[in-house]
Amino acid sequence: MLFHNGNYNYIIIILLTAISLLTCSCVYIERKQVRKEKSHLRFDGNIEKSDGKIRTDGVYVDEHYVKYPGWNPWDKFETLNYITCVQFFEDGTFFYLILYGNAIDSIRPQLSGFDIEKIQIRDLGLYSISNDTIHTESYWQNDIMFIKHLFPYYLSVETFILYDDTVIHENLHSPILSGNLVFIPSNIPITPHHPFKSKRWLWSDKKARKQYMKEWKEIKKERKMSSIKYVYCE
Repeated sequence: MLFHNGNYNYIIIILLTAISLLTCSCVYIERKQVRKEKSHLRFDGNIEKSDGKIRTDGVYVDEHYVKYPGWNPWDKFETLNYITCVQFFEDGTFFYLILYGNAIDSIRPQLSGFDIEKIQIRDLGLYSISNDTIHTESYWQNDIMFIKHLFPYYLSVETFILYDDTVIHENLHSPILSGNLVFIPSNIPITPHHPFKSKRWLWSDKKARKQYMKEWKEIKKERKMSSIKYVYCE
């Protein structure tokens, strides 16, 4: 016989693996092409991108968390020990954050009663403002084994509606939440630095990126020494 059963099975496995890798490569190329076509925002190192229409000295939290202290959107009996929010920065960066800490009994103007133990940055994003609309492009990466290497980013293009600088509306939101985000002044220990932000194609200014890389090197050291754990979904 030309092939023994063992050899035949081995060849089949190799062929299936090759087909899988080729398929993944095609999907990767397609996704990269989609990103090129859909993404328009880039970092350039300049600040004052908020245009005075949004606040950058705190976070935006869904109004249900504010109106209903102790509310658990997942309808479980245990009290939540985290809260989701959005943070904007002057350089055009924005983060979807999850803040973990002690049980949230209430949300007050300074997030009092909430000791932050961990900050998870779910998505890194860029934003621009025109009229009463915040245009956003955010990037997220799957964290499942090999998938995160085959698909290094997922681009999401969304908009927020500006009611005023303290209330914005998220068009795409969980049906459990209201979609109306209210501003809460707070001193969250987070800066607009993220490992994914180092990607060259996210920058329109090479010098600005070089300066950012220097800053990021120092920020990484500080975060490693911090009592707060920083987790990145990249």
